[in-house]
Amino acid sequence: METDSGLQFEFKSFWIEAPNQRKRIVNVLCPFPEALAYAIHPAPDEHVSPRTALFTEKLRCRLLASERPSRGELVDFFEGLRRCLKIGLSVLEAIDMVVDSAKTPTFRGIIATLHLKMREGDTLSQAMGCFPKTFDAFMVASVAAAEEAGNLPEALDKLTFALIQANQLRKKLISGMVYPAVVVLLGIGVVTLLSFTLIPATFKNFSQFNAQIPWYSQAVATAATVIRNYWWLSVPAMAAGYLARDRVIEIWKSRLIQRLLV
Repeated sequence: METDSGLQFEFKSFWIEAPNQRKRIVNVLCPFPEALAYAIHPAPDEHVSPRTALFTEKLRCRLLASERPSRGELVDFFEGLRRCLKIGLSVLEAIDMVVDSAKTPTFRGIIATLHLKMREGDTLSQAMGCFPKTFDAFMVASVAAAEEAGNLPEALDKLTFALIQANQLRKKLISGMVYPAVVVLLGIGVVTLLSFTLIPATFKNFSQFNAQIPWYSQAVATAATVIRNYWWLSVPAMAAGYLARDRVIEIWKSRLIQRLLV
């Protein structure tokens, strides 16, 4: 999987075995093979062995892969870092401790890459800057300023609070959009139903009597014909939209689109 950051993410799957515990699977999408050791993060009594994943599993993992983690993952990541730093661990040790907070293979690989970059001499903010879709400019700037001032735990606490507030606001907006979304879906369903049933029958009757049809009614009939005969085009269109979801999100967030919506 190649992302906009220019990194090529490779899929790897492993078995993790430990005494008196069920064998578990860990999938990782990681841009650097050297970072896999940090991505897996086994306990001292755990044994790691490579695993051959099913084709469907690889395909699903790659299709769902995105550099944009959920806010919940980011909250867990920053909160875990803050707690580890508060008890006296170094940033490297803290990252090594929070890698298991990642809920997706991609974010697990990104956290492991942060660890690798820092071992090579980068600061945390510099390593975060390699993933602009994961850590936005505000996050990187906040961490960079905190590193200069020496108050990284406090900055991480503020980032966590800001993400929690944004997540709560997002949930409120989504709950407020439920009713409009239901109305739109019902409208699409009614239009689709009429396009296959009532409109063709009505225009057939008009044609038999050679009646004059207004232009706007003719436009409705033409639209219904397109929907009826080319409905299958919606399937590749939706698939293309899903595969290009990151680009669609960027376009949706653009200033021009937002002003038009307002």
